[in-house]
Amino acid sequence: MDSSKPDHEIGVKGLAWAEQPGKRVIRLVVSNFLIAAAYWSTAVLVRWYFSRYQMWPAPLWVPAGISLSAVFVFGASCAPGIFLGSFLTNIVSFGGTAGSAVAVALGNTLAPIIAALLARHRIKLENPFARVSDVFVFSIVCISNGMLSALIGSSAIAMTVSAPLRSWPTRWLNWTISDAGASLLLVPVVLLLRYDPLDFRRIREHPVELLITLAVSVSSVMYLLSQSTGLLAVDAGSSFLILLPLLWIAVRFSSRLAYPILVGLMTVVIMATIAGHGPYSGVPTGGTFYIFAQMGIGFGAAVLLLGAVSEEHRTAEQALRELNQELETRVDLRTRELQESKKRLEQVAYHDPLTGLPNRRFLEERFAAARASAVRKGDHVAFLMIDLDHFKDINDTLGHDAGDELLIETGQKLVAAVREYDFVSRLGGDEFAVLLVDMPDHPQIETICTRIIEGLTDRIFFNGRDIGTSPSVGVALYPDHGDTWHEVYKAADLALYRAKRGGRGRWDWYRPERDAVGVGGG
Repeated sequence: MDSSKPDHEIGVKGLAWAEQPGKRVIRLVVSNFLIAAAYWSTAVLVRWYFSRYQMWPAPLWVPAGISLSAVFVFGASCAPGIFLGSFLTNIVSFGGTAGSAVAVALGNTLAPIIAALLARHRIKLENPFARVSDVFVFSIVCISNGMLSALIGSSAIAMTVSAPLRSWPTRWLNWTISDAGASLLLVPVVLLLRYDPLDFRRIREHPVELLITLAVSVSSVMYLLSQSTGLLAVDAGSSFLILLPLLWIAVRFSSRLAYPILVGLMTVVIMATIAGHGPYSGVPTGGTFYIFAQMGIGFGAAVLLLGAVSEEHRTAEQALRELNQELETRVDLRTRELQESKKRLEQVAYHDPLTGLPNRRFLEERFAAARASAVRKGDHVAFLMIDLDHFKDINDTLGHDAGDELLIETGQKLVAAVREYDFVSRLGGDEFAVLLVDMPDHPQIETICTRIIEGLTDRIFFNGRDIGTSPSVGVALYPDHGDTWHEVYKAADLALYRAKRGGRGRWDWYRPERDAVGVGGG
């Protein structure tokens, strides 16, 4: 707890209060007045109730829990209220001397403030008791609060009241246990209710389990209060039946739910015992004092500790789920990046960078697939090799930009001239190729060749210049003119050479009997 920033701890905007010091003073005065009233009235009520049943000093000094709660919530600014409440309690209600009242009030004020300093920056109030270390530190705070308050108060009483010195250790021990027990029971309830909202999701998920556990808790209290063997050691063991369902609630739900139930059940047991019910009703006052004080300390610490262990486990599971989700997201992202990189690499490896058409490597792989399909269906695969006539003259006279534009236009016109499922490729330079799949007859191939010649003969305009050329096309057929890629490719190349030699701007079939080199055994 940061006692130097009380306004921040209770959720007040520091800047607003800094701008309105008058309102801040009024607020501090009212807060301290309410704390003093709560301390004094509770002290009077506790003394009246426990004295009525001959159980004084009280086994649980509730005002000690109020003062420590006030320090956690309001910080050191609540010191005047605690001091005033304690002073009025001792001098008005308990009939003490002014000196002893001041000394006891000083101890009751300094003890919670000093003890709370131990928890500074170690307990996160926005989520109290969510860690085992929080429970450990808080337990030390409560015990330290009781020990320091008892040390100052017992010493003050010993010096101002004619009490035997030998009674000082007993008074100090009783005071310590009473304050520590009350703090361990009351303060967690205040902090949990204020800073840790109840998770209704878990309750909605397991409503029947919660109702059964609550029924077991009530039944355990009724059993404890309704039976007595007369053997204190045996009867004391039955009190642990109350703890079991509370631990179950702390684990399965949260300390936020279990702890108020614990305080309620402890209150019922104490009140019923004072009224003469249960195994502890016949125990001498001193014995009952230690029983309830120790139950408050032990049961409270057990519920907080097991609740913290459970919360840490849930937090670790949530963190693991978030980590797995983050890893899955990263893996998905990395997978997409790799897929995109693969696509880019394939684009570079299998496509011509200028026209965007597949290259010769891709064409060869596509021919293998088309060949396999043709074998199954008994069809032909036509391979057209296309060369632009006098393309070198265009590069030399108009520049490479004009030549590049012509190549791009050629690729687009070839794609438009063939069917959607045919395959157009740029082999390199001014050479292109077309793979016609599922071709049952020659007339259909000839129609496509004619369409290519007509399309590529159209002229284009580049930088105000009229650019034109004509294509020469060589046609080879699988399986008529070759059985492998290299054989069909060579056959189409020979047919192209003969088309150029025959006048350019035309297409021709591969004819093994007329070409210079026979291919495919035709």
